[in-house]
Amino acid sequence: MVASGLVPRCTRVVVPVDLRTDWTTALAGAGFDASSPTAWIAEGLLQYLTEDEKKRLLDTVHSRSAPGSRFAFDHMDTSADDRESVAGTLEQIRSMGAEFVATAADPAGWLAAHSWTTAVDRVPELAVAYGRPLPDFMDPAAANATALCTAALS
Repeated sequence: MVASGLVPRCTRVVVPVDLRTDWTTALAGAGFDASSPTAWIAEGLLQYLTEDEKKRLLDTVHSRSAPGSRFAFDHMDTSADDRESVAGTLEQIRSMGAEFVATAADPAGWLAAHSWTTAVDRVPELAVAYGRPLPDFMDPAAANATALCTAALS
């Protein structure tokens, strides 16, 4: 039980893997059951993958998901690439040796085409809905380029 008094109804198992390798074997070895609904979270990940890597990840998540599974992820589309605040962030990321690929493709659309019911929320609206509006120093147009997607497999 946590301080809020809420009790988890599931078990969280961390399985450190490199998604460029066969990570499903490690999942199975940790007790993953593909016949049970699963909650997948890919936070801060898709923007570092190529289009082929994104498709492979989505294919794998889909193939290992039972009906009732959920998938949440964020992605950045190309609508804010030219904004000064985004350019500065991208420069900083690249200076650390990472590559940042804005998502031109539509991961939520891909999931919808594969029997997932999807919802897309832009960060500013979601922040307001949770009573946590973005700070004044944030560029609203740049923040609006990031979407949080949730999907449920029917």
